[in-house]
Amino acid sequence: MEEGGEEETVGGSWGNRTERSGNKRLKLLEKEDRISDLPDSLIHHILSFLPSTKQAIQTGILSKRWQNQWTRVPVLIFESTSKSDKNFSQFIDRTLTLHDCLKIKKFHIQFDCNLRCDPHLTSKIRFATRKDVEELILNLCPLDEFRLPKFLFNNASLVKLELFKCSIGYNVRVSWPSLKELKLECSQVHNLAIENVVSGCPLLELLELSGIFGFFDVVIASKSLKRLIFVDVETEDDSDDDSEKIEISCPNLEQLSITISVDSRIGFSNLQDQAIENVLSNSPLLHTLELLHYSCSDRLVIASKSLKKLVLGELNLVNFKLSEFKISCPDLEEFEIGTLEFETIENFDSQSFAIKILGQLQVVKMLKIGSWFIKILSDLEVEDLPSPLLNCKCLTLDGTNFDEHLRGIVCAIRCASVLEKLVIKLDERRKPNDLLDLNDCRKNYWNLNGTVFNCSVSNLKTLKIIGLSERDEKHKLVFNFVEFLLKNARVLEKIIVILADYGTSFLFEVSTKLLSFQRCFPHTTIELLRST
Repeated sequence: MEEGGEEETVGGSWGNRTERSGNKRLKLLEKEDRISDLPDSLIHHILSFLPSTKQAIQTGILSKRWQNQWTRVPVLIFESTSKSDKNFSQFIDRTLTLHDCLKIKKFHIQFDCNLRCDPHLTSKIRFATRKDVEELILNLCPLDEFRLPKFLFNNASLVKLELFKCSIGYNVRVSWPSLKELKLECSQVHNLAIENVVSGCPLLELLELSGIFGFFDVVIASKSLKRLIFVDVETEDDSDDDSEKIEISCPNLEQLSITISVDSRIGFSNLQDQAIENVLSNSPLLHTLELLHYSCSDRLVIASKSLKKLVLGELNLVNFKLSEFKISCPDLEEFEIGTLEFETIENFDSQSFAIKILGQLQVVKMLKIGSWFIKILSDLEVEDLPSPLLNCKCLTLDGTNFDEHLRGIVCAIRCASVLEKLVIKLDERRKPNDLLDLNDCRKNYWNLNGTVFNCSVSNLKTLKIIGLSERDEKHKLVFNFVEFLLKNARVLEKIIVILADYGTSFLFEVSTKLLSFQRCFPHTTIELLRST
């Protein structure tokens, strides 16, 4: 009896343990499916962040509860997969038939460049407008531009509208009382259409025109507009009149950006330099001005009491005089300038020009200069000429070649006595020069005692080097530079090195080398990252 009782006790104990473990598994399964216990509204909100509606529909395989959740998601995103126009169109139609949401926040259709535009696209747009769509994006790549239906131009619910490859007629009357953001890309837009659109959007804050052609004699006048962006806008001018062809009258404008792509043949000649000056003088809230690959003729005067950020990238200066380039912005905090190209300028003194520009930037705390300026600083260092003092706390040297710009880096550090953060973006497109000259530079400038830079690196806290590559020899000079800073920068807190090469051997080489250097500041950390 005792043995039997003992066995019974043991058997009972094992059964209890089995039951308890089973309950635990059930509880774990319940915990894992907590997301299904969320309210429908929260599930719909989560599904709205998926990249496409197709993915939202696929979540129906999770459980019965999930099968129809997508039908009440207020976001519809359709992207073609290059299989067929018919299948893509039918998929959209079936989805819209089953969709049961009273209001649509976002409606996005994107055709692949290999597909023709859906001939029934108008009915799909009407579906969205009838459900008071707030954000409408039509990214179309048809052989012929899609002419927007007239009913779309009278819509009170639209807040954001993006149109790619769409045509807007000049005789349409626009009424978009709630629209705040409008982006037109690769479209044919008549000048009167732009004026009608702007006048029909009393709350418009962002207007972005990209790849627009046939653009001339336009007046952009808006009291609400805050951001105006031109990208590869082609202007036309068949007359001999030199007057201003594009006029901007936006008293509350905060950002003006004009960008011409590097490989683009488009010019923006009809927006005269005088128009830039007028915008600056008539926009008391303007804090950002960006001119990228912009052609300036005769003069460029940038004077503003409100400007905080100024970006001048790859400027083309035509018939310029040294005295006609002025920057007068007492509250300027951030300044970027890239390569400068000069046309038909005789006896031009590039060193004096660069010194003048840098000398006008004493108030700037964040400064970014391109390879052209770094080369000028290198020449000043070689010729032992005085360089302008820089009061920036963050300095970015863009397109740097350690083999070619070594002296320019030295000069920049010496000029920026209050420098706290130094960012060096390496240029991988050029090949290194003769290393014999590099060795001479290293001997002359990387003083082991640090006597050359004691006053210059005393405030440096962060060093960031972007694009270190194994494919050339300049990474050896980078090691030497980092070693110098580690030995002499007394408050250097962090070094960040972003590698352009993903090889394990190079990663090991860089990490081993950097960890072997002595540190003046024992708490300096080193981070190695890979570029994405």
